[in-house]
Amino acid sequence: MDQSSKSLNNRHLAPLILIIDDEDAIIKTLGNLLEDDGFRVVSVSDPRLAIKFVGELIPDVVLMDVFMPGLNGIDLLTLLKKEFPSQSVIMISGYSTISIALEALKAGAADFIEKPFNVDELIKKINKELARNNEIDVAANNVFSNEKQAIFGLVGASALFCELIQQAELVARLSLPILIYGGTGSGKRQLAHFIHYVNLNGGKALAELDCRTEMSEAFFLALLQHDEPLVLLHVDRLPLPLQQELLVVLQKTKKRIIATTTKLLFSMVGKGNFLSQLYKELHAAPLEIPALTKRRYDIPLLVEYFLQRENKLYCKQARMATSAMRALRNYPWVGNVAELELVIKQVVLALPKECTIITLEFLRNFLQQAETTVIEEQSFQQFVSFNEAVTSFEKNFLLYQLKKNRYDLEQVSSKMKLKIPRLQSKLASLNITLKK
Repeated sequence: MDQSSKSLNNRHLAPLILIIDDEDAIIKTLGNLLEDDGFRVVSVSDPRLAIKFVGELIPDVVLMDVFMPGLNGIDLLTLLKKEFPSQSVIMISGYSTISIALEALKAGAADFIEKPFNVDELIKKINKELARNNEIDVAANNVFSNEKQAIFGLVGASALFCELIQQAELVARLSLPILIYGGTGSGKRQLAHFIHYVNLNGGKALAELDCRTEMSEAFFLALLQHDEPLVLLHVDRLPLPLQQELLVVLQKTKKRIIATTTKLLFSMVGKGNFLSQLYKELHAAPLEIPALTKRRYDIPLLVEYFLQRENKLYCKQARMATSAMRALRNYPWVGNVAELELVIKQVVLALPKECTIITLEFLRNFLQQAETTVIEEQSFQQFVSFNEAVTSFEKNFLLYQLKKNRYDLEQVSSKMKLKIPRLQSKLASLNITLKK
């Protein structure tokens, strides 16, 4: 791994501190001190946004002022601990009394420090909280309390996840098409199968079709005419003629269709790439799976779930070191749950049988490899054929050369060693118009 990659990974893996304070000078000073000590720092000056920030970032430690305009720090602490009971919070104040400190601790603060604070003392308190967090037994959480969800790898306890499952169970019982939005690897296919499981559909099997694959109209019609419920993965890639056939079936029958997409179909309608009436039919009961970075509290639960499965498969007893678990929780998961699953699979497989603890050092390379794999997959999945991939490359390459050479055909022709008539023909075939 080169030095730039190491520094990138280290930046992702360092403990994250969230500062909630209305004084910009305090935020700046405190942020600089903590960053110099190797921490990642995010700050928010509006206490009304604090709950949202904590939910999305899952900081290792929150540093929060007691006295802020609009919302008292103790009241905010009470709300925060109600939403996120395990969140570590250190209260800071320049006007502290014993009674205020006791009130903060009673409301759930892990510690209390006065302004102006001693930097060494503050760092010591933060490290104490990090060490305490490391002792929390992830398995103590009731990870798989709902077995029917765990069957499909739908594991979590965050508010966003629980709300999604409740919505899914509700729409599963309705005789409506279902559209599932979500980023790559977020679990759209798993949620579709869970919905079918909840509904049972009279014991019928669930058919599945990836719309990125090439198919004939006859094949698609035959699939639509079968009585089984159907999952259409990547429905945004369905050609317009087949979209019309799907629309007819939805309007004339009660066939259960569950469609998934990573794209906003509404914007595709505006560009003429998706039928507006089909969009209306499918959008009757939409569900959106939040990105893994929006529900970071679920990451330790997912890690434990994948570890149990892989340990059973490879007859191992791997456990995640607390520093490694923190790194996983704070990592920017481009590929969502699928990327996390890939990392756990690779790590457990590579871990020697005599080892039981997955250390942060052992984990680092697998995080980088998984991120590279996900980015490559996202780049290639947009193509349904080799010819489409080649055409895309040719167009992008020619556009790059034209821009680089200020749209001078003679220069482009010379540099690409391509005669001008052939170059013009290629530009026309790729629908590239030269700037005038």
